[in-house]
Amino acid sequence: MGLAVDDFLGMDTDEFDAASKAFGEHEDMLERERWERMRLLGLMTVQPWSKKKLTAEKLLPLPWDGDRTLKDGTPKDTTQNHTEHDGTRLTKAEHRARAEEMRKLLGERY
Repeated sequence: MGLAVDDFLGMDTDEFDAASKAFGEHEDMLERERWERMRLLGLMTVQPWSKKKLTAEKLLPLPWDGDRTLKDGTPKDTTQNHTEHDGTRLTKAEHRARAEEMRKLLGERY
C-alpha cells in the first residue's frame, strides 16, 4: 500500500480497513482498465478480417461484464460489516496501546 511504518502504526483497525479497501478498489480498477485496453486492441485487430460486426464484449467476455456497477467502477451496494471476528471492537485508547507495543517490538529497525 505504500504506507510509512509510522503511518501504519498510527492507524486503528477501522482506519486500516478503510485504507486497505480503497487500495484494493484502486488496484482492481487499474486491472480492469488494462483488460479493457487489451480487449479493445483485440477487437481492432480482428474486426478487419471479420464479415460480421463484432463487439469487444462478445469477442472477449470478461468476468465483470453485466455486473451492476456505477460508472466509476464501484459496486452500487457498498455496505460493509466492520465488526471484529469475535464481535468486539477496540477503543481508540486500546488501538494506541497496541500501536505503542508494536513500536517497542520493532525498535530501531524502522
